[in-house]
Amino acid sequence: MAKVSVIVPVYNAEETLISCLGNLVHQTLDDIEIILINDCSTDNSFRIMQDCEEQFSDKIILINLEENLGPGGARNVGLMYASGEYIGFVDSDDLVDTTMFSKMYERATEGDYDIVSCGFLDEKNDIAILLTTDERCGDVTPKTRNEMVSECGYLWYSIYKKKLWDGVTFREHATLEDLDTSMLMYLNADRVGTVKETLYRYKNQDGSLSKLKEPFKYQKTMVGALEAIIERIMTHPRYDEIWEAVEYTAARLTASTVAVAMHNVDILTPVVKDKHVREITELMLKIVKHPMEENRFIKAKMTKLDMDCLNACIKAFG
Repeated sequence: MAKVSVIVPVYNAEETLISCLGNLVHQTLDDIEIILINDCSTDNSFRIMQDCEEQFSDKIILINLEENLGPGGARNVGLMYASGEYIGFVDSDDLVDTTMFSKMYERATEGDYDIVSCGFLDEKNDIAILLTTDERCGDVTPKTRNEMVSECGYLWYSIYKKKLWDGVTFREHATLEDLDTSMLMYLNADRVGTVKETLYRYKNQDGSLSKLKEPFKYQKTMVGALEAIIERIMTHPRYDEIWEAVEYTAARLTASTVAVAMHNVDILTPVVKDKHVREITELMLKIVKHPMEENRFIKAKMTKLDMDCLNACIKAFG
């Protein structure tokens, strides 16, 4: 059994993959396994992974998929192979500090934590972020669980006890597939810890350009995310502890989706635009059961313009 299994889904990442793998294979943690999943890449990514496996056969497990499963499906395959006490995830266009997993594993075993997180650098916006503060460490309370769920959405700045993944899978052929999964991690966790160092460099290459140019794809992404919240999160026994954070997330995703629909007047006809807005609003209202004006996360994090937009949508389609 490895101490940490690191799962890396790869699809056409030849430009960044060498740097990403270089820092992974030189981790200071002993007994680490790096699970590379080639998700039917059409560039030179698979050859790069094969070369890496040949040089570091004691650390690398290489899986070559015959069918493209998307990042969620590729991670599911990786989970099937993972033997580690803890499991981490790295995106193939990002960089990790060579000490990341040793520092996080040491902290995890010191405190018997289910989840340990570190700080990360949002490279595009040049911002260092630490989401798990000292005040949130230790035994998870309803208050801290709610706070952490309000800020979650990515998996790569944390490691997770393997037991947390029992019965948990990612959505396949989907984007934003890690939103509901990261919520489940914090719902299932009893103890969390932190390493107060910036150890992960998030490239954030998607930006907002794709969502503005592809409103149909963006709509599908957000609809899938809200449906997953309804099906996977609202049915969880601990949902009462996090409803406020989840309702904020639903409101935030809906406001963003409506903004994209409104922006694309040259792509979406008025009928299609109204269909998009109605669909996302009706899904949001299946999640948002309390007055939004009283939600502390909404009040603190959403703008008046967003709120006016959501109230107009509710009035029109609610």
